[in-house]
Amino acid sequence: MIDLDTTAGREERRPRKRIYLAVAAAVLSVAVAATAFTLYASSAGDKGLRLEVDTRSGTALQIRWNVEMDVPKPVTGDPLPMPWSTTLDAPEEFQLGVTLSAFSTDTDLVTCRIFLDGELVSENSRERAAICGYHPKVEQMVGEMLESETP
Repeated sequence: MIDLDTTAGREERRPRKRIYLAVAAAVLSVAVAATAFTLYASSAGDKGLRLEVDTRSGTALQIRWNVEMDVPKPVTGDPLPMPWSTTLDAPEEFQLGVTLSAFSTDTDLVTCRIFLDGELVSENSRERAAICGYHPKVEQMVGEMLESETP
């Protein structure tokens, strides 16, 4: 008769508890690393200047944008698939601002949005074309002019 409880002729097994603890530690390490990366990536994603365009039809004919009155950057396609977005480095301080315009067909609803460091600073929705602008220095100057004219 064979004695199944005897360890004679076999190497002693490592306790399963140690293996389970090692696996749990590895899973926990991966979870902590993934959480840290997600938090870092989401906070980095909110930095800078983000331009967005969307249309009801799902396509647009043309998008144009510029930062600080630089040469306009056209985005063209035949047609452009929506939604469209791009993220740029924002200047330390805006002097002239940013403008975003999008064009579609006569009956299409077009929406544009400008985000600065994750905060929505301009949004516009119109049929056929939408234009968004963020010009903080100009807005400040106009506000100062209006205040000085008030008796």
